[in-house]
Amino acid sequence: MLVVVPVGSVVAFPNHDRFFPQRIFGYSKAKRFDPVFMRRAPRVDVHFDKRGISYIFCKHYIRDERGVVVCVDTPYYGISDQRGKL
Repeated sequence: MLVVVPVGSVVAFPNHDRFFPQRIFGYSKAKRFDPVFMRRAPRVDVHFDKRGISYIFCKHYIRDERGVVVCVDTPYYGISDQRGKL
């Protein structure tokens, strides 16, 4: 997962698994947050208040997932496909 957001954005990380608990956390200079246990929470909202790249990890009972949030201080951004097309 890759998400690009402007500084000041709140990113919602949904909990789609009602049976197995999961923990979500992030480590980087731009945004660090300690593991949040998502057993009954429908989602966790994280405020990205600094420009930079944040690496997000989700530890799940069955599998682990990773993602990247790029927080930019400009309104001009986009995500291209593998061929460089927007």
